[in-house]
Amino acid sequence: MPVKKPRRRYFKFVVEGPTRFTASEVFEALVEGVRDIFGLSGLSRVDPHLIDFDEAKQEGVLRCNRTRIREMRASLTLISKIGGSPATVYVTKVSGTIKALKNS
Repeated sequence: MPVKKPRRRYFKFVVEGPTRFTASEVFEALVEGVRDIFGLSGLSRVDPHLIDFDEAKQEGVLRCNRTRIREMRASLTLISKIGGSPATVYVTKVSGTIKALKNS
């Protein structure tokens, strides 16, 4: 019997803060946010991946498991620091494909 691959959802988000953040700092804050709220087992279920991050615009695309959209949104809204600086993360759009996010 074939194994179905997990379905994903993609978040387009914006990071606001007093300084510019790198992609690695943002991804580290995302993973820490999920791990702090839901623990290691929750982190593996949410399965966040940073697909793209534009350091000039401070915008990015994030992938997560389709059944864990609420958990991902909750952890994004609770991020208050990135790399030691205060920051806020806003989700602007959620989609089933990357193409739909890039066209918007």
